[in-house]
Amino acid sequence: MTTVEKYRLADAKPKTDAELSEEATRRKQLCESLGLTMQATVDGDEQQAQFYPELTGLELAVWMQFLPTHYSKNAGQWKNYQFDIVPQDALYEIDLAASMRKFLDFEIWTPERQKSDPLVVGVVGNRGMNGEKGSARFFKIARWGESLQSFEKIKKLTFFQRIRNYAYKNINSVPHPVLERVQSKWEKSPYEIVYFSGPSSSFWRRHCAKATSYRFRIESNIFSVCSRCLAIS
Repeated sequence: MTTVEKYRLADAKPKTDAELSEEATRRKQLCESLGLTMQATVDGDEQQAQFYPELTGLELAVWMQFLPTHYSKNAGQWKNYQFDIVPQDALYEIDLAASMRKFLDFEIWTPERQKSDPLVVGVVGNRGMNGEKGSARFFKIARWGESLQSFEKIKKLTFFQRIRNYAYKNINSVPHPVLERVQSKWEKSPYEIVYFSGPSSSFWRRHCAKATSYRFRIESNIFSVCSRCLAIS
């Protein structure tokens, strides 16, 4: 059975055109009375943020990498979306979000593989060249799947996908506490590749007797993690 996870923050109907017009007029009057001349010309409505959470920082980086294929509604790509069946509840939520008329586009993000958890996002702003983020902002609308994975699990899977292993055929041979320590550093630069160059015992013998250290590189930063105390150097 397919599960649908909806991200609407408030169970309320979109504002009518009359309500939006009244708010815009009131905002303009307030800005002019306060001497904020340029602000009076800017659309200050943030209705999308009142209804759906925005993807930012680490969360955005993880979702974009875990679900790398993006189908744009405006680009006409939805008509070719057939990898899985979009559930009725998800369709209703997308329709509600579209009725707000505050999103410039909608995208379906998917890894296009078995047991995927597609995610629909509302888009504000414009993507850059070749589908890069550009000035676009993304808001979670809904996702679905037979067994939706938690964000923590998806974050760990994404971290493992970013590891390039030069020492062992199986990265799982590295102790889990060491990998968790490295993951905490990777989360500060989640678009970067993590290079694993292997174990060593010589450096840490003075620190934790005969402890093995594991060497990694993120960007240009090379560091070691002690397998005993998990200190990073």
